[in-house]
Amino acid sequence: MLTDNSMILAQPWGGLGDNLQFSTLPELCSQSGINFYLSAENAYRNREIYDLVWRDNPYVVGVLPLPPNAGAVAPAIPHRSYYNMIGINEMRHGFLAYNQYAKIYYTPRLLEEYKDSIVVDAGSITCFRDGLYDKLLVEKLLAEFVGDNFFYSITTKFDATFAKAQTPNNGSILLLRDLFHYCDIIHSCKTFVCLWSGSHLLSSCIKFHYDSAVDIFCLYPQHGFKSFDETLDKRCWVVDNVKYITKDAAIRTTGTSEE
Repeated sequence: MLTDNSMILAQPWGGLGDNLQFSTLPELCSQSGINFYLSAENAYRNREIYDLVWRDNPYVVGVLPLPPNAGAVAPAIPHRSYYNMIGINEMRHGFLAYNQYAKIYYTPRLLEEYKDSIVVDAGSITCFRDGLYDKLLVEKLLAEFVGDNFFYSITTKFDATFAKAQTPNNGSILLLRDLFHYCDIIHSCKTFVCLWSGSHLLSSCIKFHYDSAVDIFCLYPQHGFKSFDETLDKRCWVVDNVKYITKDAAIRTTGTSEE
């Protein structure tokens, strides 16, 4: 039932991370007696993003054909160095910053065949569209990081960028069935390597909420963005259970997680 005490959320960007950044709000709303709805204007790059982030969230009341009063339209607040994007979004919507990881309500399955594997996802529509990465430098960094070890290179039916690369000499292309299979793979593998994309938020969420043993490495943007130290100072788009590979191949952390 729509009341004055209702939150109706939308964002226009459509990516996995764009939706995940707001994924803790429905539960907080429920705890505060607020009805949480999605606006029909909320964007998804594909249907699977809706299914994983919102359809299976028990705190989402429904979808309404109404303009949003939350999400991208929420007022900005000054960044605080001790909160990341999840907590900042909670504060933008009138809550105390409680979470630093996104939330999903699918419990990943443990796939034994991947338990000792390195899995690499070097695909991101937004990151390559916006020029944040150089394909050759990504290949060089991955080659240095993975070395001669066998690894799986992720691709999906939605990929239109770097992830469609040819099968690596010391690896194998792994075609995902859907985002739920993706969650299973991340939860099951020994090492997961990704770009600064929705995969980065999803993997940190799975590691934290489902006690996954996966070690997560994220290639920090190479072009057109702040230095890692500047980003770390604001903490906006970093999480403390991920290690970040910078363009000089240094591995950095937020300094708040146990090594």
